[in-house]
Amino acid sequence: MRDDPLSGVLHGFLMHPDGSGVRRITDEIWVEYPAWSPDGRKIAFMAQEPGASGLDPDYNIYVMNADGSGITKLTNGPGTEGFPAWSPDGTQIAFSSTQEDCSNTDDPGCLSTGDIGPFYVLFVMNADGSGQTRLTDTFAQLMDWSPNGRFIVFNGRDGLNVIRADGSAVTTVPIALQDPSFPDWIA
Repeated sequence: MRDDPLSGVLHGFLMHPDGSGVRRITDEIWVEYPAWSPDGRKIAFMAQEPGASGLDPDYNIYVMNADGSGITKLTNGPGTEGFPAWSPDGTQIAFSSTQEDCSNTDDPGCLSTGDIGPFYVLFVMNADGSGQTRLTDTFAQLMDWSPNGRFIVFNGRDGLNVIRADGSAVTTVPIALQDPSFPDWIA
């Protein structure tokens, strides 16, 4: 990603591992937190919608072919939906969402941190955007799948957590880290 001061959009770029052959692959869409599909054919990313602003701006998850073609919007909830992570088999994408934050819904069962910032929870969906399912009621913003696809590790307000990919058995990992951002699995 490179910032384009003329348009105010973060464009997607590709390059060879040695830094040569830089080419832009998106024109009119914002590209943040890109994630390659396991087969290298697709890129999922979060994009800020035109006119979005504020503490919880309107972001959605998109997917495109590796060459920048075929951009498809997968989510359309209020607030921020972002930080996509592909399952190892490429059939699902985990993401965080603020669609159930009390500022985005009138539902009396809405979720809130009660302090600063929007309340993110963990969702999973099929790679085509269907079957969107909330996995947590607890805060979850950044995540990664286990190499076998059975678990998802995520950062929470109470530290590092692991959950089964079906949403059961949330466990806090007892480590001495204040803010375990960007968790990752080693294969």
